[in-house]
Amino acid sequence: MTHWRKSDTSPLGLDFHLIVESPSDSSTLVGKNGGTLVTERALTSHLKLDLETLSLPYIDVFSGFRCTGRHMQPTSVLAIVSRLRALEYLDVELNHDSTRHRDVRQRNYFAMGLEKNAETVRVLSLRRPSPMLKPTPAPPRQPWSDFYVHMRAFSQQCESFEFDDCIDAVQFFTPFLAGPAPEKSLKSQETPFWMRLKRLNVRNSYMMKTPYLRVSNRIEALASVHRVLVAIGRATCRMPELAFARVCQYVLTDGQLEWFVLIYERHAGKVVLRVRGFKPSKPLLGTWRHSIVAKGLEVEVVHETKDPNAPEL
Repeated sequence: MTHWRKSDTSPLGLDFHLIVESPSDSSTLVGKNGGTLVTERALTSHLKLDLETLSLPYIDVFSGFRCTGRHMQPTSVLAIVSRLRALEYLDVELNHDSTRHRDVRQRNYFAMGLEKNAETVRVLSLRRPSPMLKPTPAPPRQPWSDFYVHMRAFSQQCESFEFDDCIDAVQFFTPFLAGPAPEKSLKSQETPFWMRLKRLNVRNSYMMKTPYLRVSNRIEALASVHRVLVAIGRATCRMPELAFARVCQYVLTDGQLEWFVLIYERHAGKVVLRVRGFKPSKPLLGTWRHSIVAKGLEVEVVHETKDPNAPEL
């Protein structure tokens, strides 16, 4: 690949999809949906590049990099990313948000190394690995930890940012949680400003899979969902180019899955907010309206859920 020339490829560059798998990963068992299950070894083992003995060449024909299959350590992913000099799109698994030492170390090293090793990346998509076989508790909430501070910093260079349970939305958007002086806090130099961001996709779940249980009951889950929706609504005033946002929050209680979705669509000087699965409270809608109007845009709210028993958030 080092001999490939950019002039011989697409003007937009090539996508590099790395699939990590082994013949021993497939189980003889079949899942509920008819698909083949993977073995315990496949879920617990990970791929690590020996960076002390391996020398990776620089390549400038790839604009996208995606890694799937067996989990690859984020530090090894960064080693590859640092050699892709034209990389704009990065889609990888991040370690579980757990107290396990390997997970904590890899998450921190990944976040702290992004700014140095992924300077050209503008589209970032992060996914959690497969569920753990042995339950591991989530760490205490530390929204000002190295991980969250560096992830917020790097995301500000992105045009598109997407994450699921691997990042806790409450902690990521902590600078925008309601406080005693919200207007003053939003003007702080430490408050993130996503100048380039055009697309945002956030997915979190509650009480579904360890270590992402997050709360102990439905009441706490709904309160957390409300906080996330308010915080992201306030954050949009710091995203001047935002064209699309999708916030999905899932809650599992007594075997029943509830989903709460808010979609932001901007077109021709107007923003349409689509609400699904809940009734937005006046304070919640007021937060989003304020951020949108502050950017000189009109607002239309579309309620797509007609269920009279839908909770108010």
